[in-house]
Amino acid sequence: MENFMINSRYYKFWDSHTDVAKSTKKSYRASLRKFDAFLTKLHFEAPLDLDSFYIYNDGTHAPIDKEFVDSFIEYLHDQNLSNNAKYSTLSAIKSIFCFLEDYELIKNNPFRNYPNGFKEWKILDRGLSIKECNALLNSAKSLDSNSDKYLCLLTLLLFCGLRAREVCELEYSQIYFDVSSISIHNGQKTKAMGVPMNKAVVKLLKRYTSSHEWSEWSARGGKTIFYENNKPLTYVKLLKWIEDIVENSSVVRRITPHMFRHTFAQMLLKNGEDLITIKRMLRHKSVTTTLMYLGPLVEWNEEVDHKKWNKSGKA
Repeated sequence: MENFMINSRYYKFWDSHTDVAKSTKKSYRASLRKFDAFLTKLHFEAPLDLDSFYIYNDGTHAPIDKEFVDSFIEYLHDQNLSNNAKYSTLSAIKSIFCFLEDYELIKNNPFRNYPNGFKEWKILDRGLSIKECNALLNSAKSLDSNSDKYLCLLTLLLFCGLRAREVCELEYSQIYFDVSSISIHNGQKTKAMGVPMNKAVVKLLKRYTSSHEWSEWSARGGKTIFYENNKPLTYVKLLKWIEDIVENSSVVRRITPHMFRHTFAQMLLKNGEDLITIKRMLRHKSVTTTLMYLGPLVEWNEEVDHKKWNKSGKA
């Protein structure tokens, strides 16, 4: 079996830029081996070009299409795999292809809307409770009361719904305090657009970027909002920051950066925002994706009190 996809520029780009865990990468790679095995069975010849997937006798080209995906699904059926295995395989390949499409490495993506009927999709609640949010915010405040970098980080994740990579790559030039907005650039999964900041986030960002610690970082040429050891914050370091915040709090479960984005969506719904507005705030391409963030909705009996995160840090 040849590794058409695994050795391709597509996989190398995905492997370098995705923020999924190592265990997930390993699982996705196993799914791609099935994809490559199918290409081998079809006597496919490298190199792999998904936008010129078919080459006809007259020299014309055509992109990978739904007919190919249909054939691939039949191949999975013939391998006597369990429904869970088939579901995981198709889910992994869909995820990679959607990533490639979002980053404009491919123009045609027949996997995006292809139904995955091998397993009933369960909507999981990845949102945080009000108690957990306040415990994490209090913990972040206590870990660094001088510059409030941890608290500033959590407020951007929780009250702006930024993705992990967007937070790591966020530069000061993207912050517009005069209009209380953050500009998310092209190449960060969605098209360029503004993300609104509430007064609490604006106040914290101003204070953090005015701190002596951050001013020294900026004077040395640092452009990103967050950094560690004189280098821009990486995804691995971001996970470590959140792990430290959790360990310093009363929260007993593992918290990931994306859980704050789910919580942000649920807070918007609780505050009366309609589905289309929430979709726009999350910068999703599909309402279906947005729905996965909302349900089943946690019981928010009260709102996170933005006003409590003042300079003194007192509740």
